[in-house]
Amino acid sequence: MKVRSVEYNIESSIASSAGARSRDVDLASPAFSEDIRGRIACALNIPSGLVNIERHHVGMSGWVLRCWGSADGTRFFAKIFLLDPYPIPPRFATPWEELDAPEKPQRPVEAQIATEWSMARNMRSHVGAKNIPAPLGYSLDDRTLVFEEVQGTRLDRLVNWVWPASRDVRSMETAIYQAGAWLRALHESSTQGCETIEFVEVANALRGLIRRKKLEGTLYGVWALRALELLARHRGPRSSFHMPVALNHGDFSLPNLIWDRYREHLWVVDFELSARKSILHDLCAMIFELRKPLLYPPTSELTVRRLESAFWAGYGAIPEDLFVFVSALATARLFYLSFPRILTLPERRGWRGWLKATVYKALFHRYVTARVLRSAGF
Repeated sequence: MKVRSVEYNIESSIASSAGARSRDVDLASPAFSEDIRGRIACALNIPSGLVNIERHHVGMSGWVLRCWGSADGTRFFAKIFLLDPYPIPPRFATPWEELDAPEKPQRPVEAQIATEWSMARNMRSHVGAKNIPAPLGYSLDDRTLVFEEVQGTRLDRLVNWVWPASRDVRSMETAIYQAGAWLRALHESSTQGCETIEFVEVANALRGLIRRKKLEGTLYGVWALRALELLARHRGPRSSFHMPVALNHGDFSLPNLIWDRYREHLWVVDFELSARKSILHDLCAMIFELRKPLLYPPTSELTVRRLESAFWAGYGAIPEDLFVFVSALATARLFYLSFPRILTLPERRGWRGWLKATVYKALFHRYVTARVLRSAGF
């Protein structure tokens, strides 16, 4: 990749720009826009005059500047990394992974770029290029990674969980079905052996996590542990489960699925957390993601059931052990993570958070809890 000297410090410019986080950054500065073009040009190894930037903004986290445009006739999406070392975003983790994870995981920005680049190429080699945007280029010196731009909408922004029209639900079912089929293809193409998971270790990890989160003796801690009763009842006298090990997406959730509803085509993106591990991880991440809207009282319970069924139809048959394990862990996570976040709104949002949490607990808490338990088979 071509290297250039960086004359304009885009990272400092954004950090010092009040309110730059999560909104469009001013394109009026010639130095600023020229720096962006230069970085993308270096990543693509072309003259900067061939790069046209149409829009860009800083993501909600403030860690990445996202850019869209065209270069020499090709539409692109680019990421310019603003932090080094780069924080690894918190994503789905099993109880034992969460217990062992460092408090604030991070990696050098060069490693972050190399990981995203290599894993995207690796995924395309396993399941083909049909559903994964093409990696176009990168520059470590410029902290820039460029992919083919794809058309569509993130699934988390597309789902109307409250009063979905039947046409919209059918479109979402098709998208989630394709997601399940893609994930099955990935897992089957990369399976290497099995991992033995001891039930007692799962239970101990969950208890340890509940202690760390100070949920011992609370309703949430109790229900999180009760979710494992489903697994305990199913396992009978066995003390362990054997789970296939394969390449995992690592963050298989609705924000990382882009749906082109007009072509009925699914794109899968964001492979920064991809790794080889038990397929339990990807499956739990998606079922947790689909059940999480149940905590929002107006959500249509029927829509959640239909989308979960569509995912399993796309993924295909799995051993009952695995199905029960996935359901139990996804439900436990709702109780030890999602419910407490709602009721700790006062600590994070002041009096508005207190008002929301108070109304939620008084009017909706029992109703929502019942829905979550029904989804798990209680």
